[in-house]
Amino acid sequence: MCVLGTTVDSALPSNIETIDQERLAWLALALTPGLGPRRILRAVRDVRSAEQILPLPLTRLEALQFPAEAVQFIADGKALEAANKELEALQKSGAAFLTYSDPDYPERLREIFDAPPLLWIRGDATLLAKSAIAVVGTRYPTPYGSSMAEMLSRDLAARGLVILSGMARGVDTSSHSRHILT
Repeated sequence: MCVLGTTVDSALPSNIETIDQERLAWLALALTPGLGPRRILRAVRDVRSAEQILPLPLTRLEALQFPAEAVQFIADGKALEAANKELEALQKSGAAFLTYSDPDYPERLREIFDAPPLLWIRGDATLLAKSAIAVVGTRYPTPYGSSMAEMLSRDLAARGLVILSGMARGVDTSSHSRHILT
């Protein structure tokens, strides 16, 4: 998810500047094949901590109803390895992530059925608490479609709405191309 806002340097919550083992474990679980939002959130709730899931023995991971592929990925240390690589890439690109347990995770998002355990962010995470609208669409818009996405997003941002998107090419990119809120 991309949040239109100010630059990352001045906008990231203080808990994102340094990574602790709990946050790294959330990232590892999110990158584990076969684990979706409900499985991750249920497991963290059952075990009480993402960090405590990673060192569990195979049988205990299976008891969390993780598929065999996910169990093996975690047990082999591949989940933690993937998390460290992703963290390095995030830091190089000026991006970060919020976990479901972070205080800046949007409350409205916690209420949905399949709340994502992680949000990848670039920009001011506090904007996630404001009124927002998601702009998504085809990767191959017509010129008219691109210009409408730009115009609508610009006008909505001018009225105080935060523009969110998945930052795919096409309409998503057009929705962020002509305006930056500060």
